[in-house]
Amino acid sequence: MAIPLFIVGMPRSGTTLIEAAIAAHDDVLPGGELSALPFVFEEFMTWATESGWSGGPIPKTGLPSGASATAPSIANSGSMARAMSPTSNLRIFLLWA
Repeated sequence: MAIPLFIVGMPRSGTTLIEAAIAAHDDVLPGGELSALPFVFEEFMTWATESGWSGGPIPKTGLPSGASATAPSIANSGSMARAMSPTSNLRIFLLWA
């Protein structure tokens, strides 16, 4: 099983260059910018508030539809993804839920 690699950084910080350099390897498939992450995070926060979740393991059955559909497909794609937002590092945990 391929292990995904997430390159997280601020805009104009060199994430595209890093992705291009790593993608030059034959075993690496670039994934492009991860634009769905903010929306998945918003859905997750709504679910967490409504369900009373206060931390700990995230039940897979409790994930909102966007998170449960989007996050695993990204995490299991075997490709890289760039998330260019100042708060991406706070949201990346959803991909491993």
